[in-house]
Amino acid sequence: MPLAVAALVVASLALLVVLGGFVSQLLFGFILSEMSSSTVVFPSSSSQQGTAPEVIAGHIYPGALLQDEVARVVRGDGGEVTSLSCPPTPAVVLGAVSVCQGMVDGSRWSFQVTFRDRLGHFTLEEKLS
Repeated sequence: MPLAVAALVVASLALLVVLGGFVSQLLFGFILSEMSSSTVVFPSSSSQQGTAPEVIAGHIYPGALLQDEVARVVRGDGGEVTSLSCPPTPAVVLGAVSVCQGMVDGSRWSFQVTFRDRLGHFTLEEKLS
């Protein structure tokens, strides 16, 4: 009887070790995939940075929310925004791009918004239209 109990204990411990290793490998793989999906894209020297609020990774991002954040970034750089419109972003993922149009300082501008990660961080490139 003591030998059977010892064998049961050893088998249970072995099972726990195997399951623990499996779970830790899954967790490690998930962490690595999340780190690689949020790789930062380095912007050019003429770009500006922003963060879109209320982002849900991989989901559609409303144009009105993006429009407000782009206008905030442009105003923060000293521009006077009189009108601006942005289309919805199909999915917030690394490299997703939306192009906004608007009037700033009396001239028509295009703003390319490139998402640097799935959390809503973006690079803003401005171009006089």
